[in-house]
Amino acid sequence: MQYWRTHGDLMAMTTYLGLHASPGADPMDCSVTSQVKRQLFAAIFTHDKVTATFTGRPAFLSRRFSSTPLPLDMSDEVLFSGGSPPAGYRDCRVDDNGWSTDGKLYVTTTLRARAMLAYVRDEILELALQGNDFGGKSALLNLKRREMQIVAGFPPCILYQPEDVRNPDLPGRDLYARLLVWLEHLQNLFLIERLLSKQQQDDDDDEAPSRLFAISLEMVTLAHLFWTHQNRLKTVEDCVEWTTTCFAAPAGGILCMELLRGNTATHDVATTRAVVVEKLGMLAAFLDWVGPGSPNYDICFRVKRVVRRVLEQALEMPVRRDLLEGAGHWNVENWEMDLNSFFSFDLLDTFDWLRPE
Repeated sequence: MQYWRTHGDLMAMTTYLGLHASPGADPMDCSVTSQVKRQLFAAIFTHDKVTATFTGRPAFLSRRFSSTPLPLDMSDEVLFSGGSPPAGYRDCRVDDNGWSTDGKLYVTTTLRARAMLAYVRDEILELALQGNDFGGKSALLNLKRREMQIVAGFPPCILYQPEDVRNPDLPGRDLYARLLVWLEHLQNLFLIERLLSKQQQDDDDDEAPSRLFAISLEMVTLAHLFWTHQNRLKTVEDCVEWTTTCFAAPAGGILCMELLRGNTATHDVATTRAVVVEKLGMLAAFLDWVGPGSPNYDICFRVKRVVRRVLEQALEMPVRRDLLEGAGHWNVENWEMDLNSFFSFDLLDTFDWLRPE
């Protein structure tokens, strides 16, 4: 409750100060006052979407009532140089799209990229929460296409590559920023795919295979890096818990479903049953590492209990698929349970994240 009061005060103060409103503003304005305002609003808007996604509650801020442009990808040295005001945005070393021409990863690079993804997230939450018709499959496909176009326009310095983890020349701060931005991109795709699968189920449409399993597997794999590579990422314990609970736990629910169904081999030749068991085992190991005094301990404990039960049943030889929960197992053939009830997330059911297909 204390967090919600603080969060509500932050949102109220944001609109009271008018941080969300800049009608007619020049998107390429390089002045210190405009950039500081835009950076602050971008951070608050992104935080609001992260909170709404994590809890399943409606967001406080909406893109429909926000006219403040995105901050430019400028270094603090350029922004606070103290010299004469720049004649144009090119003097601030940014291109026509607002990205830095230096090719370096600044704090504003991450902030700008996350804010762009947050605006897409705002649309996703709007589609997920509204009860009336939202345009169906076409609206979701258009949103997915726009998400991919936005990420394709990101500069290379903010895009995560698998070899980044093994690159000793890449600073831990840059690796952390790349991972976080890529995970938020995957989470957008995750939510879109969940809505698409629900739409296809309602329409009895089996036209296109869902990428939900592949996205979930990648989310769990990348979220583990915040724990296994803490020496490089230099993250605090609470941050590791948050990334795991926010990204790995919902995606882990999808992996649990597929493992119980025995459908892992149908997705990708490289995705064997052993790989899924390995990822879920690592997830359970991390959740066991979270201590009772941690802020997210209750959620982590419930998720750990579910993951372990899934692994226990999946690793039995032979796998018994006809047992009821009363005997310590779940009936997989007639799956009518909602994993949300097992994971006991607060209001995640709002978005149908973990419901069966």
